[in-house]
Amino acid sequence: MKRYLILIILGLMLMTTSFGLNITEDYTVKALNERIEYLGSTYDEITVENLGLSYLDQEIKCICLKNSETTFDESMRYNKGIYHFLVLGGVHARERLNPKLLIKQIEYYVEKDLIPKNMVIHYIPLVNPDGYNISLFNGIDTEVLQGINDKNYPRWKSNLRGVDINRNFPDIYLDLDTFTWKNSWGRSDNKAFRSYGPSGEFYFGKYAGSEIETQIIMAYMNRYKFEMALDYHSQGEVLYVGKWFMSEAFNEKSLSLANTIMDINGYTQPRKTGEYSSGFTMNYMANIHRVPSITIETTRTRNLPYLTNQEEIKAYEENENVTLEVFKKAIEMTVFGFYKTYDSDGYFFDDYQSEAVAKAYAQKYNLSIKEYEEAPLEHLDDFMSEWAFQSIEELVSRDILNIDLSKGYQNNISVEAFLENLKRINEERYKAYEQPEIVELISSNQKINRIQASYILYTYLEGELKDRDKVAYEDIDLLIEEYKNAVYYVNNMGLIKGYSNIEFEPGHSLTKEEAAVILLRVFRLNHKGAL
Repeated sequence: MKRYLILIILGLMLMTTSFGLNITEDYTVKALNERIEYLGSTYDEITVENLGLSYLDQEIKCICLKNSETTFDESMRYNKGIYHFLVLGGVHARERLNPKLLIKQIEYYVEKDLIPKNMVIHYIPLVNPDGYNISLFNGIDTEVLQGINDKNYPRWKSNLRGVDINRNFPDIYLDLDTFTWKNSWGRSDNKAFRSYGPSGEFYFGKYAGSEIETQIIMAYMNRYKFEMALDYHSQGEVLYVGKWFMSEAFNEKSLSLANTIMDINGYTQPRKTGEYSSGFTMNYMANIHRVPSITIETTRTRNLPYLTNQEEIKAYEENENVTLEVFKKAIEMTVFGFYKTYDSDGYFFDDYQSEAVAKAYAQKYNLSIKEYEEAPLEHLDDFMSEWAFQSIEELVSRDILNIDLSKGYQNNISVEAFLENLKRINEERYKAYEQPEIVELISSNQKINRIQASYILYTYLEGELKDRDKVAYEDIDLLIEEYKNAVYYVNNMGLIKGYSNIEFEPGHSLTKEEAAVILLRVFRLNHKGAL
């Protein structure tokens, strides 16, 4: 495994690089990319991809971070039960902190093994590598750059050609009052924040999507069904959240997610100034895919790129947990629509709750629609694992599972919900069931793990070992004898099996899918009169 390469590689690296990116050090694009490649070669959970080259042939890299148990087909835009999220940084050249912040964030998440199963985070830490080096090196000796009058290179925000990438994205939105498409790209009501030709900042470009960097990011945004996007910028310690062109429900959801972020990093939303502009990265994401797309402005100073060590450390510490926690919240809030669109190749593009919106997008982007006239159970098949589908279908038909079909079914299950399902299987047994102390100590909203579920079933079914075989799982050796007996019992009864012949993974949380399969096995025991 790649992780074991650390022992070999570290010996070669220690003379030049200590483990972990230094948030206060200035790195070149080359050094940042080398760090990214190192992470990709070290961790099985990380995949690195070169998305394309800038005008100066510098690679724009994407880091795909996931749990080691999560698998998905890279060739597909959409995978059942997989939640994809996008994080951008380094769109503006002088905001050199954020590429470092994101790479260090990745290091922290992967080292601590914090990414939950079925979450995939796609990081593009440095969208604008040419501009980054222009700011870092106080200019670059190229004919293109020399032809631009603006020479304030340390404060440069644009790319090599003097285009502000964050103004260059198409800004075509669906007017929800008239259901017509409108183009607002290139508009700004504040002349102080607009340039009419190539410069270090605020130039929209010759046309929307004119720049290589913009095209690369647009292509990647349309490659997967992302549930949410974050764009890390600097300055102000504020969040840009609402989208005036989106629905009230959309903005309410976005604000709820923003509150999760602000509770962690202490940032605020800026006072309304009346300023209007267009072509932002997050506007494009929201317009095309209608998912919460939030800009986070790290650091308070306006003296970019000149940050003190304390300012850089503070910014990282404030945001270390932000990305992961807000994406967890986004999964909880995910609602699946019953109108689905597919592109000309048959790949899933998006889903919609409104038929009118689905038709508007289908017409605009040449998509086909699959409609659901009601909320059929088969809808679950579009976003859950096939292996659990039949179990859920049968439990729903028998009124054992009571689920909202508009939501996914992969999230973790609570102890309370697990017990409620046991009650529906056999109410008389449930009423006579004396819950052991471990169950009483568990909060009703806490995720149930495999050892807790095993012990509940062991006591609920009044399990006895008798002459049944003990199973040699190496990872239960430290459990108390009663918990071991519970594992032996559920294994021999065929209720909860180990992941392999040597591991039971007692601490792993049960997903609702796994719980459904287990509950169906309990139901069949009951149906046979074994309960």
